Amino acid sequence: MRSSPAPPPPARVAPPKGEHAALYGGEREAVQSLPIYFRTETVISGVMATDLHTLNTVLGATIEEQVVLTYLETILGLEHSE
Repeated sequence: MRSSPAPPPPARVAPPKGEHAALYGGEREAVQSLPIYFRTETVISGVMATDLHTLNTVLGATIEEQVVLTYLETILGLEHSE
């Protein structure tokens, strides 16, 4: 089996100017701050890589909930009660 050459890196696009500049900046800041604040105790084991797509819905919902909880606890200082 022959390996194909690596694709070129994606082209960098200048940030938009005008009415969408603030939205673009806020979105980038939010995405880049996730690794700093996001905490999870989710452990997935025993699943073959080819079957990971079956976890899409439940994993997406878990990540969404944990991102919100992390934001509430870390940024706003609110306690989570179950």
